[in-house]
Amino acid sequence: KDSDEKQFHQDLLAQFDQFRILSPHRRGRLGVNGLNQQVEILLDQALDQLGKNKLSLGINQFYIGRPILIRQNDYEQNLFNGDVGIVVDSKMVTSKPGHSKRVVFPDPVQGVRYISTSKLPPKHQTVFAMTIHSAQGSEFGHAMVVLPKKISPLITREMIYTGVTRGKERMTMVGNQKILEKGLVAKIQRASGLKQLLWEL
Repeated sequence: KDSDEKQFHQDLLAQFDQFRILSPHRRGRLGVNGLNQQVEILLDQALDQLGKNKLSLGINQFYIGRPILIRQNDYEQNLFNGDVGIVVDSKMVTSKPGHSKRVVFPDPVQGVRYISTSKLPPKHQTVFAMTIHSAQGSEFGHAMVVLPKKISPLITREMIYTGVTRGKERMTMVGNQKILEKGLVAKIQRASGLKQLLWEL
């Protein structure tokens, strides 16, 4: 039934928000890009061990279950920077084989809504992990904050506070204790270039 599928996808989105990996940086092995890649590799290995079809990373960009973060406003599709959806195989949108892949997003009126992968705004990314900056205003059941191996201008008391308070019920900190201690005594820079730094690192 269509109603059963919509409810399943609504529950799926709610369940996904129960856990998120957060990093101050975008680049590097312990940045968002590197962490997302590592999660996908681990998922591929787990699927292989279970005898299931792998994600086909690098070939299948929109694999089923891929969580997507929108990074630019798209008024035509009613999508906005910070929106999170998940790639699903929706039987409601079409009966044509191979044409049922959509991204499901929360909807305050209908519960969920479906967007074709071809209609996503150009700026979007996988979001098993996201930057602490992007997570501002969001809450997750369990937030895992991953610190880099070296101190940087982004590791400040304010940034750490923002990260740890994203976990509504539980928070896990992963990193070197010395980096954490240095960050806790560092105050946020007021330099004009900080905004650009937040988006690029």
